[in-house]
Order: sequence, then structure tokens, then C-alpha cells
Amino acid sequence: MHLGLQLKGVVLTAAFISIHLVGCTPDKSGRFESGQPVGVIDTTQTPGLNIVGEDLQPLAGAKILIGQDLNDPFLNNYMVADSSGHVDLPSGWQDAQTVTIEAPNYIRASYFAQTPADRTYRLRKKRSTLINQYELKGLTTGHDITDRDGLVDFSLVIPAMTRNDFLSFNVSTVISPQNDKISIMGQEVGIPSNVTLPKQKESYVIPVNFDKPNYRIYFGDGGTQKVFSARGRFPLKKVVDKLRNNDPFYELMNDFVISGGGVKDLNLTTSSTDADLSVKDLDFKNKVDVTAPTIDSDETLMVVGVAHMAEYMLPTDVKLIKSGEKLGITTLDTKGSVFSILKKTKDMDSNDPAAERLSAVLMPALLGVSPKFLPIMQDPTLTSNGDMLVPKIHPVAGVNPVATYAVISQVENLPQGAKKVKVNNSYWEMYAPHWMEVVSLPRWPEGNHMAGKKHWEINLVGSLTVSQVDLGPAMINNATHVTHSSLDF
Repeated sequence: MHLGLQLKGVVLTAAFISIHLVGCTPDKSGRFESGQPVGVIDTTQTPGLNIVGEDLQPLAGAKILIGQDLNDPFLNNYMVADSSGHVDLPSGWQDAQTVTIEAPNYIRASYFAQTPADRTYRLRKKRSTLINQYELKGLTTGHDITDRDGLVDFSLVIPAMTRNDFLSFNVSTVISPQNDKISIMGQEVGIPSNVTLPKQKESYVIPVNFDKPNYRIYFGDGGTQKVFSARGRFPLKKVVDKLRNNDPFYELMNDFVISGGGVKDLNLTTSSTDADLSVKDLDFKNKVDVTAPTIDSDETLMVVGVAHMAEYMLPTDVKLIKSGEKLGITTLDTKGSVFSILKKTKDMDSNDPAAERLSAVLMPALLGVSPKFLPIMQDPTLTSNGDMLVPKIHPVAGVNPVATYAVISQVENLPQGAKKVKVNNSYWEMYAPHWMEVVSLPRWPEGNHMAGKKHWEINLVGSLTVSQVDLGPAMINNATHVTHSSLDF
């Protein structure tokens, strides 16, 4: 195996592992309630449904369907909101029904088992579909380089995460599908464009030079974006020796150390923005013990330390833990959390859609963490009438089954730099106050699906702390457990 290819794999692995744990839509919501009153309600209005956008402004002309089909279970169940985003409660609505809402440029949302009541629903904006997405590029600065110390210094530039990323994850937002070409030992190697290798000299039998200080990342939307630049190191010889032994890439994560980084808010107003990012603003020095449960021989357990900044989260450490093992995980401070991710080992290093399957636990770090997982969900299936059949999972003692969250996306090929990449563009979200075994979509009067290939994700959400949650993206604030799978159609 050529050393250049080995190093490419190492850097790809560092990028993937550091973020995949935090995964589970690239949007930064997860900060608001839906399906429950929010903001200030006009008490002079007749009780009904109030539809607002992310900025709490009313969505005039929003369309609302109560039930599974037009005029079912009652006549005139398809309504249009007035100029204040309001519709009166219809007299025919007598029991629990699905409420589906759509407004131009917003993601359609269905809320299952909704009883008639005065409520405000808040819709999320659709992701922009642009000829060219917003590019952010520049240098990472502040690396403390020591040549020929046997350690390769690197950085990884990613959008900061939110708790909503606990539910769904798009790897293309954190592992760049774009490559920047560099030369190592006379061989041209492609390195992900969001990874930097600052100028340094190492030795592996012969001298090896690194000099890729630039990064590039892309966003689907402009405006203010919070960006995290992680700094890390890996031992060159140890990692290369493992690669020569054909060890799987993901098994190298315990050799990678993320010791700090920097965070910056950037306002993206043009198609390309230049910004240098420091990697030395934060130091990750606190430690918390994580004890693994007994896991099956065909499963792999990964854990990541998480630092919290308001609604955002930053990865501070990433490790593999064996069944029953105790391991120290680095965090920024004692207020951090630990993500624990359980996957089938065969799904760890695969591009197959089934590789999305995982079970995740998010818990406060405090004095230690001993995660208890929901079972890994098998692949859902699609029936001939378009329903999703959700594999049944057994509950876990102490974990309340609080909600189901599903999302359908159109799979698009969008330009990023000189190439096109696959992006899941969400257009329909579903929320239910229990674990569903069948997700039956309402028949939207204007058609259910967008053209082309679709991706349907399903999440069964649990909580150690509450027995029920308010439906909507904000329900993630009380979630501690999720099991996730998907299908393409």
C-alpha cells in the first residue's frame, strides 16, 4: 500500500469519525416548539390553528389538511390560513386526527394523533436549492507545530451541531465530497477539502512533508453560520503500521486526539466568503469515564465527548470502547455531554444505505456515563400503497418511548465547487406521540411526493427524563435515546 494512499485514508477517517458520532438534517433548528402554543397568541381570535414561520411571523395562505384525505373524516377539512396565519377550529373535527400543514418555501409537516385545540404550529424553511451553494474558505491558524516529533497535526472545519442532529445526519455536510490535491512523496493524493494539514515535516523511513493549510466547506443557506475548527494529531508511524496490517479505518480512532479548536460566527452573503479560523481558542482538558455495556460480537460502540455552547454542540473527543470496558473521554468542562453510538460492525465502513442504522444515547457527562441502548432498528420497508412499515423494537427498562420522527427528502445532485454531490433536501416531516409501527401518509390534495429519488428516514425517540414530549423539532430537547434507520424509494 502506498504511503500517500494510507495518509489519505487516515485523514478521511479522522474527518468521518470525529463527526459521524454526532450524527444522526443539516439545518440548525431544534430551538422551538411545534404543535404547542409559542410566542404571543392573539386572544381575540376564535380558537383555532395558528401557523407561523421560524421567525414567529404568521404564514398567510398556509394550507392545512385535518385527516388522511380530502373530506375525510369530515367535509371541508382542507383549509387556507388567513392573513394572520389562522384558521378556526372546524366543527367537524371531533377526535384525534393527523394535521398536515404546508406553506410556500417551508417543509410540509404532519402531526399524528392531534386533538382539536387552540394551537400554534411553527414550520421550518426548506433548504435552498441553488445553482452554486455558499462556499466558505480560508486558512486554519494557531497550530503548535513541532517537526519530526512523529505526530501529524491536522484540523477539521465543520458546521457546529445542534441537538437536532441527534435525530438525523447528512455526512456530506461534515465530510467534504470535494478533494484538494496535494503531493506526498511524489504521489498526488486527494484530501477532503474541509481538512487542513499545516506545513510540517515528518519522517517515515524517508522525509515526509505536509503543506495543505487551506479548507473549503459549503452551506445550503446563507446568513449567519457557526463554524467549528477542530485541532488534532495522530501518530504517523503507529497509524501507518495499522493500515499496513489492513486494520479497518474506524479502528484507528483511538489513535486520534482532538485537543481543542475554535468557534466563529460568519455571515455568508455572497457565493464565496474568505475567513481564516483559529484552532487554539479552546482547550479540551476535562475527563469523564464512560463504561460500555455488554454488546454483541457483531456490534461496535463509539463515544464522543460534547461541549455545549447555547444550542450548539462541539465534538471534544472520539473513541471506540469494547464491551464492558471503561475509558476516559475528554470534554471541555464538567457541563459537557457524551454521545454514545452503537452500530453493526459491518455498517461501520460502508456506503450502503443500511449503514445509516444506529442506536444513540445522549447523556450529561457529570461524574461518569454508562449508556443503555435501544435495539438497532432493522431496515423499514415500503408497502404497495406507500406506507412505511417500521420494524418493531423492544422497549428498554427506564427509557420511555416518547415519539416518532420521520422525514422524507428529495435526493438531489447539487454543485459544490467543480463537482456535484448528493444532498437530501427535506420536504416532509412527520411527528407522532408514540412509537409507530406503520407510517401512513395523508393524501395531500396537491400530491404527496416530489419527482425523482427519495430518502425516508425513521427515528424512534426515547427519554430517561420525561414520559411525553411536545411534538415538533423542540422535542429533541428532552430526548436521550434514539434508534435510526432509513430507506430509499
